[in-house]
Amino acid sequence: MAVEVGEIRMTPEAPFQEVKQAVDLSKADIIVAVGRGIKSKDNLALAEKLAEALGGDLAASRPICDARVAAD
Repeated sequence: MAVEVGEIRMTPEAPFQEVKQAVDLSKADIIVAVGRGIKSKDNLALAEKLAEALGGDLAASRPICDARVAAD
């Protein structure tokens, strides 16, 4: 069965690229890290305030990043 070019209805997505972060955690003296216990992005503000008060950087576990809890 031959497929005509006009019959193709799918378009490829852009290639996956890791997001380049401005923060290099390997050089941070203080890291405030959140994980699944954060439950909601509404609770992220508290962790952000703590990181700011301590002069540290905020980090999140992979499941949180994948779930986009820490996004926006």
